Amino acid sequence: MQDELKRNTKRTNFNGLQVRVPLLLTLKQGTGGLAQTGTVNVARQLDDKAAFIAMSRVAHAVEISLDLIKAIDDKQYAVAGDILKLHMDQAEVAMSRVENEMLTGEGTGNLAQTNSATTNSTSVYIPASSNFYQLYPGRIVDLYQTGGTSVSTSRTIVSVAATSVVLDAAVTATTGTAIYIEGTFGNAIQGIRQPFATSGTFEGIDLGTVVGFRGIDGRGTTAAADLSMPIMDGCFRRVMQASGKAPDLWIGDPASIDRFGQSLVTQFRWQPKIVRLDTGWEGIDYRGTPLIPEFDLPAGELYGINKSGLTIYSYGQGPAWDDMTGGRFQRFSRTLPVEAWLLDFLQLGIHQPNSLVRAQGLTQAS
Repeated sequence: MQDELKRNTKRTNFNGLQVRVPLLLTLKQGTGGLAQTGTVNVARQLDDKAAFIAMSRVAHAVEISLDLIKAIDDKQYAVAGDILKLHMDQAEVAMSRVENEMLTGEGTGNLAQTNSATTNSTSVYIPASSNFYQLYPGRIVDLYQTGGTSVSTSRTIVSVAATSVVLDAAVTATTGTAIYIEGTFGNAIQGIRQPFATSGTFEGIDLGTVVGFRGIDGRGTTAAADLSMPIMDGCFRRVMQASGKAPDLWIGDPASIDRFGQSLVTQFRWQPKIVRLDTGWEGIDYRGTPLIPEFDLPAGELYGINKSGLTIYSYGQGPAWDDMTGGRFQRFSRTLPVEAWLLDFLQLGIHQPNSLVRAQGLTQAS
């Protein structure tokens, strides 16, 4: 998703460790007709606010032996150069993927919620609807109680099944335990799923009382149904009614979007048109906007996004290798290996949540 959102790096947006996010609560009031000799309506103040949100930090460390560094210094690139490049390139790929998980998430770094208690077991049970694209074998994760108590950290996923993951060490989990991105509990970037809550506080606004600051429920139900033109039309109408802004693109569960495309072919004998964005992403056309498969979203969900309602605030145009000590490679103890740190400082600001629309309960293609 972040490919479609430009980063705003203006220093005037930042105040210490926080970023200032302007919020638009309602359309500006004051427009009205008047008679030939009538009086113009009084000037109305814009119903806006500003949220000050802590910037998030995302990091990835790469450890490299001194022998490898020396080999590069001696220009033995055939042996060492490709290895070093592979490590650093893969760090950048991994960071991009984890940041996307956060941006499409609910602002906590939660990957899956357990649904069954276990005692001293390597198996952790989760719903079948969990996103197993994010829960792959070899991934290192943390387990926390939702209240913040640590259950176990730096656990490796050994294998996955339809309703469980197997870890490299036994843990004791309850139905209040969740699996999180490693090191991220309490430090995640805000995500587009946050303003769809009906209670709690988001960007300083009480979602329980300020209904206009919520994301839009495009269906009004979570009952299972195939994604269809009527559902798309309903989402479009509801978000336009709430914000006056149409989605620039749609992102959703790939299997639900596949089901939609298949239905167009089988029911209407209509081969879907494909729309391609400037960034290269493409998807089935709906009113000139693409439905783009997004593997980091939950099963059966589709989101319509108006890009003017969101901004990624950042100190730079992307991650960069830390060189504040004068070089990329640093040593922290009396051992030969050195580390390089890939760092990114960013935060997602959502100015107008009611320009986002969501459909849930969508069935998937087989």
